[in-house]
Amino acid sequence: MIPANKIKLKCISVLIVWILFLLGCSNSSRSFIHSGVLDLEGVSISNDSILNLDGDWEFYENKFLDPIDPNETQKKFMKVPSVWGKEGYSNFGYATYRIHVKNNINPNLGMSFDRIGTAYRVFLNEEMIFTVGSPGTDSNSSSPKFLPDTILLFTDPIQDFVLTIHISNFHDRKGGIWSTPRMGNFNDLLKNRERSLFIDFYLFGSLSIIGFYHLGLFILRRKDKTPLMFGVFCLLIGFRSIMTGEHFLVHSFPDLPWEIFIKMDYLTFYLGTPFFIYFLIYMFPEDIYFKINRFFSGIFLLLSLLVLVSKPVIFSFTLPFVHLLILLTIFFTLYICIHSVIKKKEGAKTFFGALLIFIGFVSNDILKSNGFLNTSNLAHLGFFIFVLSQSFILSIRYSRAFNRVEELSEELETRVEIRTKELNRVLKTIKKDLKISQKIQKTILNHVPLNHPKIDYNIQYLPMTEVGGDLYSIHEISPNSIRIFLADATGHGVHAALMMMTIYSEYSNVKNLNITPGLLLSELGRQYYNRYKTLKSYFSCVVIDIDLEKNEFVYSSAGHPAQVFIQNGEINFLNSSGAILGFREKVVYYDTKLSYSPGDKIVLFSDGLFEVFNIQKEEFGEERIYNLLKSKSNLSSREISEHLISVVKKFRGEKEQMDDITLLSFEFLNPQS
Repeated sequence: MIPANKIKLKCISVLIVWILFLLGCSNSSRSFIHSGVLDLEGVSISNDSILNLDGDWEFYENKFLDPIDPNETQKKFMKVPSVWGKEGYSNFGYATYRIHVKNNINPNLGMSFDRIGTAYRVFLNEEMIFTVGSPGTDSNSSSPKFLPDTILLFTDPIQDFVLTIHISNFHDRKGGIWSTPRMGNFNDLLKNRERSLFIDFYLFGSLSIIGFYHLGLFILRRKDKTPLMFGVFCLLIGFRSIMTGEHFLVHSFPDLPWEIFIKMDYLTFYLGTPFFIYFLIYMFPEDIYFKINRFFSGIFLLLSLLVLVSKPVIFSFTLPFVHLLILLTIFFTLYICIHSVIKKKEGAKTFFGALLIFIGFVSNDILKSNGFLNTSNLAHLGFFIFVLSQSFILSIRYSRAFNRVEELSEELETRVEIRTKELNRVLKTIKKDLKISQKIQKTILNHVPLNHPKIDYNIQYLPMTEVGGDLYSIHEISPNSIRIFLADATGHGVHAALMMMTIYSEYSNVKNLNITPGLLLSELGRQYYNRYKTLKSYFSCVVIDIDLEKNEFVYSSAGHPAQVFIQNGEINFLNSSGAILGFREKVVYYDTKLSYSPGDKIVLFSDGLFEVFNIQKEEFGEERIYNLLKSKSNLSSREISEHLISVVKKFRGEKEQMDDITLLSFEFLNPQS
C-alpha cells in the first residue's frame, strides 16, 4: 500500500511544476507610452520579447478621427487598458485612440488584440488593416463583435508610424480597450498564442474528461449526487476555458453572433456557482447548508433567465451584483470548509487548501472584470488545481482498495505482455499481407509498354500507402488502336486497394470488347453492380479509344473529374458524361469524338492530384492544374508529368499525402519528323 504522505508529496510536486510551466509561458515585458508616443529608439524586439502597449494614448471622445489628421486642439489622453466609465466618460459612445511610434528598427512587427468593447477598426498610418464588427456613431450604425486576433503590421521596418483605433460601444456596460494590446515580432506573437492555446486545450480536455467521468459515476450510483454536481461544474468551467484565454471558441465560430457568445460567457459563470456550492455541501453535508444554498441558487437561476431573455446592454449590468454574491458565497464556502476541518471530516484539510487557491484565482477574474487588474483569466486554472486535489481526496477514500488494485495490476501486466506478443504476431502478419498485396498491385499496373511511333506517354503513380485505390490500363485493342482506362475507387488504403482489385477483375472481362467507350462503361457498370451491389462501393473512371491511323479519339467519362486535351496549346476539357459506376445497374454514357494533330496532348489524372492540402489547409485545386498545363503545353509528355508532380509536392510541403495520385500524359507524334 502506498503511504498517504507520499501520494500527497507527489501531488504537490506536480502542482509546483505545472504552475512554474504556466508562469514560464508569460514572456511579455512592459512598454511605456507617454502622451501618445511610443519611442522604440534602441529597442530591438527579439528573443520572444513582447511589448505591452499600455500607457497614455491620445483620446478623442465622440469622434472618428482621420488617421492622418493632427487635430492637436482636441487632444486628450486615456489610460490603456481602462474602461471609459472609470475615466469620467460615458461608457456608451464612440472614440478614437491613437499612438505615434517613433524610431522603430524592427521588421515583421505584429499586434495582438484581446477584449475591446465592442466594435473597432485599426489603422496603420492612413491604411485600415483590421476590423472587428462595425464601429458606428449610434446603436443602429454599429455592430458589435468579439474576435481577438493577432495581425501583421508590416514585414519591412517602418521607422515612424501612427496606430489609430476607432472604437464604438452601444451594447455593453463597458466601453474602451479592456485588455492591453501587445506588439512584438509577428512570429513570436503567434508562438505565444499557440502556447496559450495549448494550456486552454489542456484544461478543456482535462476538465471535460473529468466532468464526463463523474457524470458516469452518478449514472452508475444515483444516490450520491456529489459526482453530478462536480461533473456539471467541471464541464461548465472546461467550456469556459475555451471561451476565455485565447478564445478558441470565437475563432472556431467567427460568424457566431456577438450576443450569443456573451450570453454563453455569462451563463457559464452564473450557473457554475450554485453547482459548485452544491458539490461542496454534498461533500460535507449539513441540513442548514442546503437551506442557505437554495437562496443563492434561486438568485443565480433568476439572473440566468434574465441573461437568456434580455440584451447584453441590460444583463451586463448584473455582473457587479453577481460579484457581490460571489463574495458572499466565498465566505459561505470558507465557513463550510473550516467547520469541516474542525470536525476532522475526511479530506477536509486538503479540500480547504485547494479551495483557497481556487478562490484566489476567482478573485483575480473578478478584479480583472472590474478593471482593477490587468491579468489573464485564471479561474479555470485554479479549478484545475482544485480538481487535482479532489483526486487526492478520492485516493485517500479508496486507499483500502489499493492492495487489490496492485494485485489486479500485476495480473494486468501479465495479460498485457501476452496480448502484446499476440498483437505483434498479428502486426507481422498484416505487414506481410500488405507486402504481398503491394507486389500483386504492381504486377497488375505494370502493363506491357507500347512502342508506337505515333504516340509517346508517361506514367506517374504515387499511392498514399503501400497499396492504393487507383487503376490504369493502356493496351492495344487492334493495330493502330489504343484503349486507355483510368479509375479511382472511393476510400483510401487497404479498403480502396481491395476495391481496385474488384474493378480490375470486372474491367478485364470487357476491356477487349469491340465497342465504343460509352457502351464499355455501361457494360462495366452493369457487371460491377450485379456482382458487388451489396458492398455499396463506387468508382469514377474514364475510357479513351485512340485511332492512330485517323488521328482521332473517342472518350466517355463516368463521374471522373474533367480531364485535359491540349490542342494547339489551348486547354480543352474532357468532361464527364454520366454518373460514377456502382450506383445503378443501367446507365447510359455518351461518346465524344475529337480529332488531333501531331504535338497535341492528352493528360489524365485522378482527384488525388488536385485534392492536395498544404500546412495552411489550402487546397491545390483543379484550377492550378489547368493553368500549369496551359503554361507548359510546349513540354513533352514526360516533362509535363514530372513538372506537375514536382509542383504538387512542393505545394504540399511536409503535409502528409491524403490520397493516391495517378497522372498519365500522352503526346501525339509525327513519325516523319
